[in-house]
Amino acid sequence: MIYDTHGKNDNPVIATVCYPDGGYLWFPCEGGLGDKADSIYIDVTIPNMKVKETYLSPKTGEKETKNMPIMVVSNGVLAKMKRNEDKTKKTYYWRHRHPIADHNAMIANFNIT
Repeated sequence: MIYDTHGKNDNPVIATVCYPDGGYLWFPCEGGLGDKADSIYIDVTIPNMKVKETYLSPKTGEKETKNMPIMVVSNGVLAKMKRNEDKTKKTYYWRHRHPIADHNAMIANFNIT
């Protein structure tokens, strides 16, 4: 897992980097290249926050700065996203219902534009 920051505002980044044989470092598995799970369910909880991000506008080509929410991505289909009762955190529920090698299981966060 990588915990880092990016951009001028040091926005948080969390990601997995495990190809070709590092899946066992964060994901329960046997760790061999031929080892495949028949499906994976990945649930990730993060703070419900927005970060200031500067990007090039596709419409104008000019730099723009916006407060954008952070989202978690993973393999498969996003089954649901749920905020906790006081709305300080949110959990993403990703479902991948096909065989997958452990080194291809991943999570990452990004800003929604």
